[in-house]
Amino acid sequence: DILAEMKQAEKGPEAQDAPRFANNAEVKMEEAKMAQAVADLKAEQEIETQRQVGISERRREALARAREAQITAFAARLERVLSQSLKASLAEVGTGKLSNLEAAAALSGLQASLEAAGLGDVLAELPDIYLDEMDDVITAFSSSAKKKLALNSVDQDVLETLITFDAAQVNGMVAAHVDDLRSIILRGVLTGQLPDLSALEGTLQSRLISNIETEVNTGLQAFSRTVTLTKANDLGVDKFLYVGPDDEITRPFCQARVGQIFTRAEIDAWDNGQGLPAATYLGGYNCRHRLRPL
Repeated sequence: DILAEMKQAEKGPEAQDAPRFANNAEVKMEEAKMAQAVADLKAEQEIETQRQVGISERRREALARAREAQITAFAARLERVLSQSLKASLAEVGTGKLSNLEAAAALSGLQASLEAAGLGDVLAELPDIYLDEMDDVITAFSSSAKKKLALNSVDQDVLETLITFDAAQVNGMVAAHVDDLRSIILRGVLTGQLPDLSALEGTLQSRLISNIETEVNTGLQAFSRTVTLTKANDLGVDKFLYVGPDDEITRPFCQARVGQIFTRAEIDAWDNGQGLPAATYLGGYNCRHRLRPL
């Protein structure tokens, strides 16, 4: 009897525990299903996020191409004004029939001729290109960093000053071009060895337009990165994705960074070897890459 009671006692707990263990197994199965459902939902959200990022990035690339086209069109209009005005102004000097004094007077009026031909109107287009870029930066920042970017009055004043400064640099480049042209021609007049004015003007002008395109492209991209980094700092955003093309003309500096994420401290420590601050100029002159805030 004692042995039977002992055996029954041993069976009792097992019989009672069996349903409990079965219930635990069901709970664990349900928990596993829920965990999988959450994981699937997160995966779907990540896919959707990546899709939205892809759309945003493609839109940003399209806007960048549009901005490049704006700059090219700006340079073409500037070239037309320069070409038409300077050729007309230099035509009489090129005949060699003017006295030295008359030639000097004609050359001194080159800048005024450019203004009369509409140089000021063309240069006035440049701030509008910058303002369009600023609008694109604000939209892209808000989309990628998931934080609304707004410019206060101080931001706007500083950025407008920067735009004015960059526009003045282009104006200065045109003025320097006119001065170089005038100096070379006047020396030729005085020595009686007048150069081929058409060829001279064409060579110097092609160089000027190329330099202006580089200056505007570089300045505009630096302006865009300045807005991005300044507002990222204000909003506590510290990580950035290095985005842009990776093709046959991409610098090694950029190739080593495209597609990677960097902190602001890492970015500030970069040296692009171009003598320009890498945080705002990245690879250097004409760099096509951007820092996308995360």
